[in-house]
Amino acid sequence: MVSRRIIPPIVIGLLVITTPGCESQPTGLTAAGEVTAKEKPVSGVVITLQPVPPTQGPKATALVFDGRFEFGPDAGLTAGQYRVRFSLLPPEFRQAAPEEQRSKFPPEGSVIPAKYDSQSNEIWELKSDQENRSQYEITIR
Repeated sequence: MVSRRIIPPIVIGLLVITTPGCESQPTGLTAAGEVTAKEKPVSGVVITLQPVPPTQGPKATALVFDGRFEFGPDAGLTAGQYRVRFSLLPPEFRQAAPEEQRSKFPPEGSVIPAKYDSQSNEIWELKSDQENRSQYEITIR
């Protein structure tokens, strides 16, 4: 089993890079879910939630590991609609991960098609009065 103590430095570094200037107070809104490719859990993928106007708040990112992701209350998410995007963990973070984790990442040179990232039409509506869970099936080439 992978030590959870190893993952937080990667996630913290990723959040610092992808959400500069985020000074929101925790809202208490959380979201979590699963991501698969070819019906198998994926690792080394980043999920990004980008608010769709009129939804306000910062964009938020989370690392997908063993097919699971979670946005805690400190992500600053508010109720509303978010565009969902997936990308591979940047090379500098891949290289910094322990071998045990890297062995679960997609092979070097893999890509996630634009329809899951820059051209994503996937919208997730987060609600404050219910559990926010979702499942996604993506393609990694």
